Amino acid sequence: MANTNLTGVYSVEDLLVVRNSSAAEFGQDKIFATLQADLAFYNEQVNEQLSVFAEPLTEQIRTWGGSVMHRGTKIDQFGVAPGKKGYVASNVAFPIYDWSYSVGWTNKYLQKASPAELMSEYLAIRQGHAFDMTQEVKRAIFNNTNYTFVDKNNNGVSLTIKRLLNADGDSIPDYQGSSFNGSSHTHYVARASALADSDITNLVSNVTEHGHTTGLMIAINIAQKATIAALGGFTPLGSALVAYNSTDTTKLTLDNSDLNNQMIGLWNDSIAVWVKPWVPASYMLCLSTDADKVLGYRQEKNPSLRGLRLAASMPNYPLMAETYESTYGFGVNARSSAAVLYIGATSWANPTIS
Repeated sequence: MANTNLTGVYSVEDLLVVRNSSAAEFGQDKIFATLQADLAFYNEQVNEQLSVFAEPLTEQIRTWGGSVMHRGTKIDQFGVAPGKKGYVASNVAFPIYDWSYSVGWTNKYLQKASPAELMSEYLAIRQGHAFDMTQEVKRAIFNNTNYTFVDKNNNGVSLTIKRLLNADGDSIPDYQGSSFNGSSHTHYVARASALADSDITNLVSNVTEHGHTTGLMIAINIAQKATIAALGGFTPLGSALVAYNSTDTTKLTLDNSDLNNQMIGLWNDSIAVWVKPWVPASYMLCLSTDADKVLGYRQEKNPSLRGLRLAASMPNYPLMAETYESTYGFGVNARSSAAVLYIGATSWANPTIS
């Protein structure tokens, strides 16, 4: 951070270069203030990243689906259309878990350790929290089996956590005259042979046939970058480093700042194709980022209990420990808003997520 001597504000980056002074000499109050400010900034970044596909919420259960169109009836001057009734397809529910991250030192270590060393410990916790959230997103989207979650920390209710449409027998709303069999219709599809354009087209159709036609996005693992780039329907983004002459290129160019979180091209010149860290290898996902989000990101009702936070600092001489906590969970919010393609076998298999 620039001009810290004038503003009196430190960033994590500032403290990471302080290696020739102990934390005690530098001032633990300054370090604590920096940590709190960075936690607030980090939580804002997390919420921004999740907003693409997850809606923040605090409730246990929501209703999903319903009739989306009442067609008119031709009548004469004495007639009136028969009454019609909308219906709810099913409920969706959301788990929530408490996560704890602790670090500990001796008092003597703190007298010797530099601010840079303490910041490294904090960044390790932040990195672990981000990794855990990524794994939970993967589990919520790419596992196809419903399960029961007992909400022990609240009212003890058993919640049925649904997945994307998975042929579990729940009713599926009609869309513009098309109906869907809840006992056989699934958004978890597998293909073992070489990937073809038709596979991606069918993946997209699984989403659009339910009326989700805005904000579409295809997300892949970085390992599948070359696979989708070889298909005829894929148009790569142009490079800002290449001068193009007679060859057509895209107006938007590649941003290579993070190869694991990067838009790489367009499908059929209309749908953005992204490499994302929360997509497992050998899986591809099409989702709508508008209207109803695919996932619900459940947090506590009390705002002070949301995000990664310092929960306790325990100065118990000669040991000192700090515990960070985070309380959240992910569940499918809109069951038809996304579909997944597995390219590793002839039948669907859930990824191994550790």
